[in-house]
Order: sequence, then C-alpha cells, then structure tokens
Amino acid sequence: MRILFYLPVVTPLWFEEVILPLVRTLRAHAEVHVLVPLLWRNTGIGTAQLTECAGLGDVHWHVVDGAGHESLRTAPDDPEGLIAFVRSIAPDYVLCRSAETDTAAAFPGTVRYLMEAGAPPLAMDPWALALHEGIFDFGAMPELDADAGEQVEAAFASRWEEACDRHAHSWPYSLSRSEALALMGLPEDRRIVAVPLEYEHEENFYPIQHRFARNLDLVAHLAAWLPPDFVLALTNHPLNRLHGADAELRGMVEGYGGRVRLVELAEAGAASTNLLVKHCDGMVVQNSKCFAAGAFFGRPMLRMSRRRSAAWLRMHDDLDAFVRALRDGSAAVPDADAARRWFAWRVAGEAFGAKTVGAAEFSERLRAPASPARWEGGLARYDQHQPRSCEDA
Repeated sequence: MRILFYLPVVTPLWFEEVILPLVRTLRAHAEVHVLVPLLWRNTGIGTAQLTECAGLGDVHWHVVDGAGHESLRTAPDDPEGLIAFVRSIAPDYVLCRSAETDTAAAFPGTVRYLMEAGAPPLAMDPWALALHEGIFDFGAMPELDADAGEQVEAAFASRWEEACDRHAHSWPYSLSRSEALALMGLPEDRRIVAVPLEYEHEENFYPIQHRFARNLDLVAHLAAWLPPDFVLALTNHPLNRLHGADAELRGMVEGYGGRVRLVELAEAGAASTNLLVKHCDGMVVQNSKCFAAGAFFGRPMLRMSRRRSAAWLRMHDDLDAFVRALRDGSAAVPDADAARRWFAWRVAGEAFGAKTVGAAEFSERLRAPASPARWEGGLARYDQHQPRSCEDA
C-alpha cells in the first residue's frame, strides 16, 4: 500500500502532533510519501520540523521549496504539474490537510481529508481526528444498515442520556432561559440569532470555503439584513481572543447600538457558545463545528458556506425565508433521531487519535469507514474526556 500525505496548510503544531505520529505508525506497513511546502504564514514545515523527521529515512519526503510554493495554500500556480507529480507517485490513498479541494480531486487513488472530530457540546479529545471525503461536510456519515445503526445507538445510549442530563441540570445550563439571557446581556423581547464566529489568523486558509472570508464582513451583512425585532448574538472563536484579534470587532459591535451583541462570559468559559445556542431562536453558521451544538439543542440553522450539509440537519440557505420561518414558528430543525445517531457515530465510529491509532486500524478505517469492531474503543476514548459536570467541561 502506498500512502501520500498532501499537506499544503498543515501548521507546524499539527505536523508534530498529528502527522508525524501517523507517519511513524504507518511507515513500517506502507510506502509513505509526504508532500509539504516550506514554512510560510505558519503553514508548512521549517527547520524545527525537519529536525523532527530525522531517523525517518525510509519515508519519501517531497518538500516544495521553489518559487510559488505559497500558492499551494489556495490555488496552485501549476495545478497540472502538481497533479502529474502525484500521478508519478501513484498513491493508493492520499491524506490531505488542504483548504482547497479542486486540485486533490484530480489526484489518483482514494482521497481523504484529515479533519478535526469535535462534536460540541460533547466533551471530546481536542486532538480527535476524522477521515472525510471532503472538508466541512457537516453531519456526513456512512450508510449504516438497520442493525449497525441500532447497535451504535444502543452502545452510546447511556452516554447520550448523561450528556443530555448535564446540559439540562448542570450550571450554567440549569439556568432558565430568562436567567441565561440576562447573564449573556441579551433581551427577552426580541428573537435571538446566534452567530459563532470563525477563527481568523494568517495561518488559517480555510476561509476560502466560507461565504464571507472575514468575520467583520459576515457581521455587517447579517446586521444590514436583520429586522429590528431580532438581535444578532456573536461569540468569538477562542483563538481569536487568544491572539487579541478582536478590537475591530468590538468597535463594530458598539456601533450597532444593541442590535448586535458580543457574548463573553468569563464565568461560563468554554460553555458560552453552547449556552447561547441552547437559548437562541435560530443560528447562522459558515463552517464552524458549532453546527453540532445546533443539532444537539435542536436549533434552526442557516448555513452560509460552499460546503455540503447532510439532509438531516435541515439547513436553511435563504436569509429572508429564515427570518419568516423564525417569526411564524415554521423553521425547520435538525431531525432529532438522526442527530442522536450521528453523535453516536461521531464518538464511537469516526473519531480517533493520531498518537494511539494502530496501523491495522488506520488501514481498516481507510478501507471500511464503518466497523462495529471499533465502537468499543471509540467509546472508551470518549469516556476518558468526560467531565463530572458542565462546569468542568
């Protein structure tokens, strides 16, 4: 078996924490190739990462260091040349960390994307991974026959009940809607539209898949459309706050005089977005994994993205129709039974760890995405990250 890692937007941290463990695991069982550009805007690899690769001489390294290597992040200058090079490798599987998908679609072999496997509001290993046919394919899962579907739900049932109980009875989820809105500084007499904002940083090239590449542009668009009896409630991505990239956002919010609010709850910490989603009237997402919280709490969602959503999510795609539906109570919500099955699949069948997955299991995941034999291990990994209450999440 020949495996190619195609990594135009891998960050050094991801390379060290995810890619190298997989390479070390697979190299004794497959011919492994790694195609990655030199470091630029904190994507690709530099001297420190090359040093980490010492001792992996049996791996075939293809480090792109020529003029134009920066273009791999969004649109390769020479896509046909790149495709021809990959064809010369003739991989059976291509594992991608890529923000654009048109180039990899022309690669030989089976192409899969290495994506994060978070499922808020459930507590998960922050490094949990999933193998996807595309990027940001919300709610996607393989077809499970009736028996397998019932089995994975049954295996997850007690954990699902525990999660539902935590998000009903542990603080801050135990607050009434009135209490929660007051805590978040939101009015009770207007409809609340939640908008979890995307991560913005020079290393993040995935906004090419958003409808609006900048959060400020998304907020301006929604605020211009928003009727006076609605409030736009924003939560910022935690990494945006970490990097201090929110001053302009705060200024914009202040300029809307209460029609747009930024929800920041030091008391609730990581639970802020989930609490907002639980009590909102509707939700707008681009490619944020917070869609899962919308599915968990059964919120109507409008998606603004170039990527796909599973039919069971019942995503809206027209702003005006979404407003009308929220007003008259006809807004579609995710299918509750399908949501429960998807969360069970995500936890038991899909998520895995780069540092713990074995070569045989990883190879099987490539060949057979759904295998009941893996569910017990998936549930055990999930159990390791469960909090005693939501305050610990």
